[in-house]
Amino acid sequence: MSDNRLKGPFDLKELNTMNNLEELDLGGNEIIKFVDSKGTRSLRNLRTLYLDRIITIKGSSTLLESLGALAHLEILDLSGSNFEGATLSLGASTNLNILHMRGSDLKGTRFAQDSNFTNLKELYLDSSSVDENFHQSLETLPSLEILSMQYCGLSGILPVNLGICKLKYLQRLDISYNDISGNLPLCLANLTSLRQLDLTFNHFIGNISSSPLEGLTNLEYLSISDNFFQIPISLSPFFNHSKLEYMKSRDNKIFAETDSRYLNSRFQLERLVLSSGGYCGAFPKFLYFQHNLQIVDLSHNQMREGFPSWLL
Repeated sequence: MSDNRLKGPFDLKELNTMNNLEELDLGGNEIIKFVDSKGTRSLRNLRTLYLDRIITIKGSSTLLESLGALAHLEILDLSGSNFEGATLSLGASTNLNILHMRGSDLKGTRFAQDSNFTNLKELYLDSSSVDENFHQSLETLPSLEILSMQYCGLSGILPVNLGICKLKYLQRLDISYNDISGNLPLCLANLTSLRQLDLTFNHFIGNISSSPLEGLTNLEYLSISDNFFQIPISLSPFFNHSKLEYMKSRDNKIFAETDSRYLNSRFQLERLVLSSGGYCGAFPKFLYFQHNLQIVDLSHNQMREGFPSWLL
């Protein structure tokens, strides 16, 4: 039912005979809220609701609050909407797990302390406009496991009390393609459940050896390309990362670290990209112990010793 010029309140009684309906698309309309005038709690099997490009009222969370009438809703798509200045809160009894808000205007927006987003596990904000207030309010989403914020226009230095750092169950964080600078905040070390981290195309600085990444030993996927990190060619800060399989670092500063005690790592990499770092030294010997390698890119590092036959 998308793009049908539906306006104003949407009374669920219009669909009360569709007891088996699981997915509903109302995107591109001008619905301001949902109403259950008969109190029938219809659409009991509705799990997915598309409200992308919905014409929302600036600064209003009425639409979200009215979703309490859809108690079993799990996936909500609000991409391309305008909630600028709103305090986001869900209606009681909503069991929302996945929320898409890609390309939305969320400046001055924040999640309410009692927002009822307690079951939310995945939040996608790619290409949305967010600010520091929104960052801080993320701590009100205690069950969040996936947070994607690509191309969100994030800039400047991340605050040391970043709301993201309170998300102890977070498993995947993507803040790539922004304009963030400075050192990684030390509070990121709190994200001990993190399995995937993407920091690509920012302006982060600092030696990886003294960064919070060293303590994130559950990492399986790490992409830190196109920053200003300093990274030892031995990858010694990650030698206790027994689950690490994918490591991508292009266009950072690679430096020599020759201490032989760093030869034995706990990880077994499948993909390694350490290209365009300007390193001038020996081939990284820890690769001798890597038996699962599928892709290795060490291009543009000016290694001055011969190619090691043991790698083959």
